[in-house]
Amino acid sequence: MRSWHCAALIAAWLAMTAGTVDAKPTYTTFDVAGNSTFVSGLNGSNTVVGFMFGSAASFIRTVDGTITTFDVGGADTLAIAINDAGQVAGFYLDGNGEHGFLRAGDGTIASFDVPKGDYTEPSAINNQGEILGCFDLCQHAFLRSPQGKITKFDVPKLEDVDDINDAGSVVGTYGSYADGFHGFLRTEDGTLTSIDVPGAQYTFATAIDNAGSITGQYQNADGSSHGFLRAPDGTLTTFDAPDCVVSPVSINRKGAIAGPCMIGESKVPHKSIGFIRTPGGAIKEFHVPKGSRTNPVAINGSGVVAGDYKDHDTGTTRAFLRVP
Repeated sequence: MRSWHCAALIAAWLAMTAGTVDAKPTYTTFDVAGNSTFVSGLNGSNTVVGFMFGSAASFIRTVDGTITTFDVGGADTLAIAINDAGQVAGFYLDGNGEHGFLRAGDGTIASFDVPKGDYTEPSAINNQGEILGCFDLCQHAFLRSPQGKITKFDVPKLEDVDDINDAGSVVGTYGSYADGFHGFLRTEDGTLTSIDVPGAQYTFATAIDNAGSITGQYQNADGSSHGFLRAPDGTLTTFDAPDCVVSPVSINRKGAIAGPCMIGESKVPHKSIGFIRTPGGAIKEFHVPKGSRTNPVAINGSGVVAGDYKDHDTGTTRAFLRVP
């Protein structure tokens, strides 16, 4: 009797753990008013931000499905990033160029420009409310404090500034096709460190977590591309997915990485899919059902991934949330 009871308990435990391991993710897909819908950011509450093709407005979608659209003074408005407080950073375009904006959680919008600079383009916002961006056609970079103070900084041959963590550390890319691209880390005290995968022709740093781990992509002289993870101590780990070429774009507080993954023509209709690299290094490939192109943009601390995809049936671009 005791042996049967133990066997029953073991069988029940195996069933429960098998259900946990094999549980399938759920997908929520949506668009805004029938427009092609592109995702640009996700926060820890599963609130998504983005913009629409054919509309001047951007959108915010909360976890309950409520969608709010907004613009700055009727101008073409692109929401770029959102933090856990619900603050949204982005830029808008009018007859005088591009200007930055910060939308507070209550919907109040404050616009700003880099002093003596043109084309202000925010690219990220951290949970302190600090905004990272570039200006003058991305020849120079800036930080905007939560109080509104703007600090300019330069990286030689700046190509892009991509992400900022809660400590104020920044990552991006500098260089050129002729001389090679290099990732960089700028810490809160202004110290700049180059990031190069040994032997790579190009290295692009795209995201940083609060622990200081950095991810991105590198390309060898033969044209092959791969992903990398740089630990806070500078140790580099390279990685690939089994069936596709990874393009890491986001890393969460646990060290999970997500991004799009390009595959060959032989895998049509899925010309690009998504990937998630777990903190332990395992790679999961995925695609949105009925999606011919899956483009993950962000992964939050709960492992929820947001992005957009091309609907195989209609050909329109729609947004998705993937919940593990």
